[in-house]
This record gives sequence, structure tokens and C-alpha cells, in this order.
Amino acid sequence: MAVATAIRGIGLEGGLLVHGSWEAPFVLQTWQLAMSTTLATSLLVTTGGLGLTLFSLRFRFVASTPFVLIGAIVAVCSLALTGHAAASESGWLTAATLALHTLMVTFWLGSLWPLWTVVRREPAAIAVLIVQRFSRRAIPAVAILLTAGVVLAIAQVQSIGGILN
Repeated sequence: MAVATAIRGIGLEGGLLVHGSWEAPFVLQTWQLAMSTTLATSLLVTTGGLGLTLFSLRFRFVASTPFVLIGAIVAVCSLALTGHAAASESGWLTAATLALHTLMVTFWLGSLWPLWTVVRREPAAIAVLIVQRFSRRAIPAVAILLTAGVVLAIAQVQSIGGILN
């Protein structure tokens, strides 16, 4: 599903670039233009990361865990290859900061459902230990999330006046 969505996204990006009608994604030149964009690069890297993750999960070979993690990190960090991060004057700093910010958001969103499930289903003594362990790991994640958010805001806005305008 993600691969199909990525392919559609590339076609739609090309259609937007040529100010085309609904038929634009069916024209070769639209796709050629779309493939030259940072969005196409980002979506292709995302697809590669997801592919590695799914392949590793499907075939569960002995050392698959690092490949699952690498694939997931590549997929999440690929967002930094397009949009504001790619267009920023401080490209590498913004891209790296956005990748860290996105990883921390992913950590939080990915943790909430399992944490809620544990708290609901496990005895209170076990749930407390798991929540404490999560909290110890969450503190550095929050610090990274906030720091990255501030750096991104400064890089994008560049002044307090820019926020008000």
C-alpha cells in the first residue's frame, strides 16, 4: 500500500508541476519532471526503507533485527530530503535536525499504543515498572524533540519578527 501511495504521489507531484488536468499523470513528460523533484527522491528512499523493513520482517533471518531498525530509520528520515529541509539555506543542518525531530515524533507515536495496552492489561506492579522504564527513555527523546523543534523554528523563521508576519 505504501509503495502504491508513493508512486501515486510522484505522479500527482508531476501533474501539479505542469498545472495539468486529471490526465497529466498519464503523460510520460509529467513523470520525467516529477522524478527530478526532491519529493520523488524522498518517496523512493522511503519505499526502499520500508522494503528493507518488510523483507527483514518477512524472512526473519538470524540478524534481521538491525535491518528492520535500519529500514525503519531510513523510511522516517527520508522526510528530510524534501520540503523545507531540502530548500533551506542550511540544508544539511535542517535535514539532520528534521530527521532527529521526525524520529522522536515516531518514537512517541509508536510507543503510545503498546504503552496503553500494557497499562490496561498487565497487573499494576508490572505496568508501573514498564511505565518507569519508558519514562527514563522518554526524557532524552523529549529533550531531542524540543531542541530539534527550536533549531528548525530558528532555521525557518530566522527572527522573532518572522513569526509575527
